[in-house]
Amino acid sequence: MPQQKDTVFAGNAGDVRFISDAQLEHIEAATDQLAGAVNGTSREVFFSLSVVSFHGFNSGLQSEHFNENYLESDLFPVATFKGKIIDDIDLMQNGAFEVRVKGLLTIHGVTVERIISGKVVINGTTMKIESTFPVLLADHNITIPKIVEMKIARQVTVMVNMTLIRNKS
Repeated sequence: MPQQKDTVFAGNAGDVRFISDAQLEHIEAATDQLAGAVNGTSREVFFSLSVVSFHGFNSGLQSEHFNENYLESDLFPVATFKGKIIDDIDLMQNGAFEVRVKGLLTIHGVTVERIISGKVVINGTTMKIESTFPVLLADHNITIPKIVEMKIARQVTVMVNMTLIRNKS
């Protein structure tokens, strides 16, 4: 008897935005280069992005500091999240679902176990994902120099928005 093939939703043009809302400065940056996949059968998920793909900082110098001093993108070029949807939902059915994913978030070379909530909308061959969650910089050994500690928030808000396409069976 042939083995059933897993159904996978995948894409490589998801949007990620982060906001640092500190006492003296508001910083936003975004990328549209999030790649990801959700296995509709096993409910496993994997997402990754190139740290240097973030743009939209308040200045070129701010972008340079983000990559060279804080995220050290030469040493840690990729951020990833790998996990599994822990809610008992059927990803083969159309509908809107609130989900929780337990997994490993790796930023700046430091991996932290997280449970991240989000919304999944399945309509035919597409899966839309939306999630907003906090990231504490200290959890990922990202240090803020004393001289700019009033300009960079200790916790940033991350927003993810992505559409994945179901593989052809």
